[in-house]
Amino acid sequence: MKLIAFVMLTLLLTSIFVNIAYAQQEERMKVESITIPYTAANTDRQNPLYYYFQSKHIASWILQIRNEFVYNSENPEAKVIVRIKEEPASEKFVELAMFGAPSHKFWLAVANEEIGYATFYENDKSWFEDKPLMVSYIQNDRLSVSNGQRNVLDRLRIGPLILNTVEVYGKDSPDSAVNTVGGELVFDVISGNPMDNPIMLIPAILAAAAGGTVLVLIKLKKRT
Repeated sequence: MKLIAFVMLTLLLTSIFVNIAYAQQEERMKVESITIPYTAANTDRQNPLYYYFQSKHIASWILQIRNEFVYNSENPEAKVIVRIKEEPASEKFVELAMFGAPSHKFWLAVANEEIGYATFYENDKSWFEDKPLMVSYIQNDRLSVSNGQRNVLDRLRIGPLILNTVEVYGKDSPDSAVNTVGGELVFDVISGNPMDNPIMLIPAILAAAAGGTVLVLIKLKKRT
């Protein structure tokens, strides 16, 4: 009976916490989306296009990128290059490149004052049309990137990185072949300080509740 009461209380408290968190999340969290047309991938590296979030995303954020571009099938090197940064002139950025078929090549690079420009991942068949890319940045320091199948970068320390601007291009030079002929690139971001965001603490609360239940079970078993 004590165990049942404990479990019921845990579930009740968790339910209350979740309801409060969801009620407050709109005030405490920033959620935004940007949709970029296929024409952006047909600009060259000297004349990229810039797209801006309405808010600056600081300290901790998660960015989902859905690549719905229709690549130029007559260009085997068709690609789009995305740079995530604070401002257009920022020399600190995260760079993601996605090539079309048949290679579906994907590369990930990071640039900042400490390391310059460094490629951390590059491989064929490494991004997937039915799986979004995920870029997460936590604790104002650690960067992780998933290609939708696995992490290709895990908690790299890069220092402060503010997300506000998305730079997009695709051509190496103005006279290069067209990269994309249709579709769009969609960016969805959610950000906030976990200490100020109850919704971000739910996994930890649930884990603590589960741990508490296990401890109670162990104690009861020892008594019996």
